Amino acid sequence: MKILRSNRIAFVHDGREITYSRFLDYIQAYSNVIEKSDSKVGILMENRPEWLFSLYALWKKDCAAVPMDYMSKGDDLNYIVKNSGIERVFCSDKTKDLVEGKGLEVINVDRLDLELEKGSEDISFPKDDKLGAIIYTSGTSGKPLGVMLSRKNIISNLNSMVKILDWPKYASFYTFVPMFHSAGFLAMAVISPYLQLTLILSDKISSEVITNTLQKYKVSIFAVIPRFAYMLHNKLMQNVNSSILAKTLFKISRFCNNRWLSRTLFRRVYNKFGGNLVHTTCGGAGLDPEVQRDLAALSIELFMGYGTTEASPAISYSNIAENRFGSAGKVLPGVKVKIEDGEIVVKGPNVSKGYYKNPKKTSEKFKDGWFYTGDLGEFDKDGFLYIKGRKKEVIVLSNGKNIWPQTIEDE
Repeated sequence: MKILRSNRIAFVHDGREITYSRFLDYIQAYSNVIEKSDSKVGILMENRPEWLFSLYALWKKDCAAVPMDYMSKGDDLNYIVKNSGIERVFCSDKTKDLVEGKGLEVINVDRLDLELEKGSEDISFPKDDKLGAIIYTSGTSGKPLGVMLSRKNIISNLNSMVKILDWPKYASFYTFVPMFHSAGFLAMAVISPYLQLTLILSDKISSEVITNTLQKYKVSIFAVIPRFAYMLHNKLMQNVNSSILAKTLFKISRFCNNRWLSRTLFRRVYNKFGGNLVHTTCGGAGLDPEVQRDLAALSIELFMGYGTTEASPAISYSNIAENRFGSAGKVLPGVKVKIEDGEIVVKGPNVSKGYYKNPKKTSEKFKDGWFYTGDLGEFDKDGFLYIKGRKKEVIVLSNGKNIWPQTIEDE
């Protein structure tokens, strides 16, 4: 994995613009702050460029990053600090109170006095088995589980995604998904720098901020979560249903299911979201396919994917050429997926070796190189993957038949 030195804008945050050349300089400066190599260091801050400076500085010093949720409960944070064994943490003015008094060396990025010097021309990271990150996932019960991701896991997932992504080159990318989440980690911290995208960072979330950002920066790639998609759908459908003409145009657009036609009929909607959107990706949970179909008819086409932290995290994804409503796309190149008793089971170089300091859970979920996701799914005849719910949610009838709650909802 290589990040190139260039004068392209790498990050935009609170009016600041930072080029890729300056990004590499910051990586060098931040790495000088880290005294001990081959250790684990926490990152606890909001979405901002310093999050990425910290991450890549740690990798430059052969350290493993431990991203932490700055919105998590105190007990979970205390457990992660203790379980991971970190001795120092990168934080900000907004998050320093969460880690002070825990016996850690606190590196507050808002208080660093750095002298920036030109670092390496480019920066590369080897695709090896060295630990790159421990990302904690809450799972469904119990204490957070620390998923160990090697640099090989992370870079393999990057390579698989790049092979199928049809994102425009040098595009602007905007999302409010947090980087401590595995999806945000992959998209913002790994894919974006590799593709030399311009990443728009903000921890402020409101309809006004979102639309203004999309318009101001002519955003091409927008990553959202299903909750946002549902809120957007409710708002847009209220407007459609208030006008006989809009309802008629909506029915035509929905029936034809044509990207060009939807953007023509609902040009005002498309322009409100910047007028430049090419790819709006959505993941993290299931989405009603009818909502996805409605939004596409209104010029906001969503491309779904599926993943789990243990798979670094992407397993399947949709692209512009092949986008099927209700589907999580096709399995990524180099990744193997099988359905075993309805459960999605995955194998590949992107799959973690297990949970940090938790051999019991590791043995339960990882078997012979396969990771048992606990998610239920099925393939259609064309190889598109459909997520049906969680294994623990299956209802077994008296005749032995399995019923999936998601199937009931769809019907």
